[in-house]
Amino acid sequence: MLNPRIYLEDCIRYTNHKQWRTTFPWQIIYESIDDESFEYTREDIYTFQRSTGHEWDPLQDDDLKKVRCPRCTASVAVPWTQPPPVPSSEALDAYLAFDTGFSGTEFRHECPSCCLTITHDNLRVGKFCDDGDALINLDRPLAGTIINMWGEPAGKIHFHTNVDLVVS
Repeated sequence: MLNPRIYLEDCIRYTNHKQWRTTFPWQIIYESIDDESFEYTREDIYTFQRSTGHEWDPLQDDDLKKVRCPRCTASVAVPWTQPPPVPSSEALDAYLAFDTGFSGTEFRHECPSCCLTITHDNLRVGKFCDDGDALINLDRPLAGTIINMWGEPAGKIHFHTNVDLVVS
């Protein structure tokens, strides 16, 4: 589930207010869960797969994630997990500590176009650069500058149009 504060701020930043105001279908979810086994019905699984294009069981879904190379912007398919080859009982510990797939703490994958070793750190830097470009070219505020950590308006917002929005 997304952090509601960050989700609200992104809806504001991308001027997608309607998305924020869309109600969450709690009643449909409640009706879809068997109150004794806590499982979804097969019909609901089919609806989920048809509407999302993804498998209900994420382990059966595509084992690759697409990321954009921060250097050359090529779309790169990277494995979600890439455990190190360790035999015996230490395999789980090694898997959790040294997984170089996208969901692992040691993520790294070489871009086939420019040979950059893509990591979580340089993906974050690339995202920050994209956000900076959007600030300069589209007057889109940076993430974390509209709403404070308590979900309240952050205060004074400056736009390149020299108009200040003061929130009291």
